[in-house]
Amino acid sequence: MTREKKIIFTIDIDNRIDKLGWLTHFEKAIKRNLEAFGFKLEKIIWRESPSKRGLHGWLHCIGPQIDDEIKNMIEALCYNDLGRSWINHIRITQRNNPYWEKVFSEVTWQRPIDEKCQNCKLRKYLEELK
Repeated sequence: MTREKKIIFTIDIDNRIDKLGWLTHFEKAIKRNLEAFGFKLEKIIWRESPSKRGLHGWLHCIGPQIDDEIKNMIEALCYNDLGRSWINHIRITQRNNPYWEKVFSEVTWQRPIDEKCQNCKLRKYLEELK
């Protein structure tokens, strides 16, 4: 007999699907994906991302004990940002990092600023406001 446990999947959706009226459809698809892996979805908590361009979700479930790689895969199948899922895959499989699931607001990489933008007066002013 498999022992069931409470688990929270975290997902980062980079678009405002709620503003398109798609959120309920995403929730139904997420529920079906979780059920396919033996999980019962108890509730979903949605929050607007700090950038306001996307949504962060916490999927509260009960289901079988799984390892980190399977958890990451299920999050990807529940519409988690695929770039984030790929980075998490590397953290799990190549670095054995027990803290692979970073908090949403933590910036792990930022695109280098090209030379033209480095001298931009507006960019410099915005940096001073931080």
